[in-house]
Amino acid sequence: MVDTAPGPGASRTERTGAATGVLAALFSVIVWGAMFRVSAGMLDAIDPFHLTLIRYGTAAVPFAALLVWREGWSALRFEGRFARLVLLGGAGFAGFNFLVYLGLQSSRPQNAAIMMAIFPLLTSVVVWFRFRHRPSRATTVAGLAAVAGALLVITRGDLSSLVDILGRGDVLILAGVLCWVVYTMGPADLPDLSPLRYTTLAVLAGLLPVAAGTAAATWAGLATTPGGGELRAHWAQLLYMVLLAAVLATRSWSSASRTLGPQNTALFMNLVPVVAFTVEIALGYRPGPLEIGGGLLVLSALLIHNLHGRRQPNPQVTMEQGHPPRRNPSPRSRP
Repeated sequence: MVDTAPGPGASRTERTGAATGVLAALFSVIVWGAMFRVSAGMLDAIDPFHLTLIRYGTAAVPFAALLVWREGWSALRFEGRFARLVLLGGAGFAGFNFLVYLGLQSSRPQNAAIMMAIFPLLTSVVVWFRFRHRPSRATTVAGLAAVAGALLVITRGDLSSLVDILGRGDVLILAGVLCWVVYTMGPADLPDLSPLRYTTLAVLAGLLPVAAGTAAATWAGLATTPGGGELRAHWAQLLYMVLLAAVLATRSWSSASRTLGPQNTALFMNLVPVVAFTVEIALGYRPGPLEIGGGLLVLSALLIHNLHGRRQPNPQVTMEQGHPPRRNPSPRSRP
């Protein structure tokens, strides 16, 4: 991870961009954190394969319409990137959703939250080995502190319960989280694409492995096409998962990854279990002091990480974020 805030020598534009990136990342993790409660019970009626196909098959329409409105019809062209975007979209949408939802069928929601807390460290390792960009000591400590806080929230302060909590299905969830790391790294490989264009093309290309996986699962008897009654019964949950979780949150996440860098953006994923925990409190759950302390530890780690960045010299943004140097974007691929 690197610093989320520009240094004291940063221009007003850079500071505004960093603030926008932080807000975009926060919006995404808040939506995704609340999704645990929103989707409760829906997997009993709609299997993971068809749920993913419905979410992103529907989301592809507003994504494409918004891209055409913002950047023109030519922005829908893959321009030789189709195979790469099939891999990135397949990892982010088919891989992540299939594996996490399948893992949850033999695991528990708090296990998925644990794996999401590991996400920033996985991203740092990938960036370290891929770009030879080693995270600073301060940001590494902030990341470890955030993971520790998330674990306190998930285990309700009883860390010894991790032995009992972790079980079958967790390997699938961890593999799914790693798939999302791959997707989050995508903007670093395609710097000439705006966040909106990257997300839209990844969704469109990713529908190929999503549809293929769903068809294969249905043929093998692992999935069943939901009927109209099942869809109507869960229309509000589906609306949330398509419009907010699939369209707006995914778009915001790609924007944050482009602005802050994949490592910085990944750190915000530690807030997912904290948001889920907050939703439960709002619905009547009464947390213990260690759980509250864990949530505050996550927030403190993010705040200290940001403040540390403000004391550093203004970095060369693209290389400091673990990106290869950006090429000049095309006129129609503006952020």
